[in-house]
Amino acid sequence: MKVSSTYDLRSIPELKRMEKETPIIEIEGITRNFVPVFKDVDYSPEYHPPLYLPRLPLPPIAQQN
Repeated sequence: MKVSSTYDLRSIPELKRMEKETPIIEIEGITRNFVPVFKDVDYSPEYHPPLYLPRLPLPPIAQQN
């Protein structure tokens, strides 16, 4: 695999929170592109509930005689 670029979609608050546990590692020859979806707000799953309700099971299909 000839990886030359990575895209980091994490927000600034998310990066600051995570940098103690998992620092950003720069790898020679690979460009890290910082392109956050939400720049100043942490929208990680730990801080926000899902925006949808889980699917309920469908009723069983009536058997045809």
